[in-house]
Amino acid sequence: MNYRGLVSRAAIAIAISFSSAVFAQDSAPQAAAVDEGAAIIVTGTRATGVTAAESAAPIKVLDAASLEKVGQPNLNQILTQLVPSFTAEAFGGDTANLTLSARLRGLSPNHALVLVNGKRRHGTSNLHVLSGPYQGGAAPDLDMIPPGAIGRIEVLEDGAAAQYGSDAIAGVINIILKDDKDSISGSFTGGQYYEGDGTTFSGSITFAPKIDDDTYLNFTMFHRYHGFSQRGGVDSRIYNEDGSIRSDVSAAHAAMVAVGLPNAPYTNRIVGDSRSTLSTIMYNAGHDFGGVELYAFGSYGRREASAYENYRQPWRVSRSPVLGVAGEQILYSATGFNPREAIKEDDFSNTGGIKGEAGGFRWDISTTYGQDYAKLFTLDSANRTLFINTGKTPGNFYDGFLKASEWTTNIDIAKEIEVGLAAPVNVAFGGEYRENLFQIGKGDFASTYFEGGQSYP
Repeated sequence: MNYRGLVSRAAIAIAISFSSAVFAQDSAPQAAAVDEGAAIIVTGTRATGVTAAESAAPIKVLDAASLEKVGQPNLNQILTQLVPSFTAEAFGGDTANLTLSARLRGLSPNHALVLVNGKRRHGTSNLHVLSGPYQGGAAPDLDMIPPGAIGRIEVLEDGAAAQYGSDAIAGVINIILKDDKDSISGSFTGGQYYEGDGTTFSGSITFAPKIDDDTYLNFTMFHRYHGFSQRGGVDSRIYNEDGSIRSDVSAAHAAMVAVGLPNAPYTNRIVGDSRSTLSTIMYNAGHDFGGVELYAFGSYGRREASAYENYRQPWRVSRSPVLGVAGEQILYSATGFNPREAIKEDDFSNTGGIKGEAGGFRWDISTTYGQDYAKLFTLDSANRTLFINTGKTPGNFYDGFLKASEWTTNIDIAKEIEVGLAAPVNVAFGGEYRENLFQIGKGDFASTYFEGGQSYP
């Protein structure tokens, strides 16, 4: 078969917890509580009706109005501005620049558990391989969740691992989707950086048709375009800091200047944003049959992006530059070439479940399947060894695919029991089965011939 696969299966796990709470009746502290503290939460507790102020663990609640006020068409950037311990990448290296990651409390992105409506969200297939604070990250891609679909976000930081396991060492981000029954809203964003690049346009619309009092159905459609940005310095091999040509420039570099270097003196464009388009659609639906609710939610996202890599001088392929047709025989002049790494990514997730109450027991049974499939490419590049051995090389390469999927099925049961304390004791137990699959697919011949296309060996 044309891939290597890694499968991880988690055996059925049973968790049982007991908790009770005693809340002071003094109204003075509660009177000073803000609206955020009065919000009913579902993260960090298995009891019902618990507010953020009453929670034993600190919970930060971000409502839809708070998210909208930030004015960012990107959930990573929204959380960066609203949650002090949340840090998102400005831009990454190599293919990490195509799928930006984020982290909580300075820990690895993999140590923050991301939930949607309380259900586990699958991770990205685009592993961060370069050294740095995000190395090894393969966390859920928050960019695939449109901000317009979110009703509120609950962020649990301290004590999360004790309740959710080692996946939540840094904390839990629980994204609660809108469940409106008769509404429509939309937004449009446009802008660019002060430097005149990084042009961004995005549009979003969320609508919830009126069906009946027991049914909700919410759809959100989102599209965003973001252009290249460039923050690198001048090419110090050829130019001074003021952009003038160095007096000691080599003959070979002088020849490149004479032909005309693109984007001179900023020929190397690796330090900057990728160019990307992202389209997503998300839904959240449910129907109450009277004590029993059937629910479903999911998303689909499509991203196409490319990022510049280090500028290659013409002799990286041959001492005598070759002219040809772009895409078949690489088109080179004496100025060299600027390769890009690119991605075409499809991401989807779907959850279905049923929940209700019987005999004083609250129960919830659900299953979730999510997958991220990324096809990788190298553009405007060359395979040096292939050119030397055969006299030709393609300009564009298909490097193969990365595929990560996760299937989770669980059951949660809880009951509050009166035992004569100030508050009932909450007894909760449940089980979960999870299967993770990761695959690496092979690229075309030219991408695997010796070193492959330059910038993505």
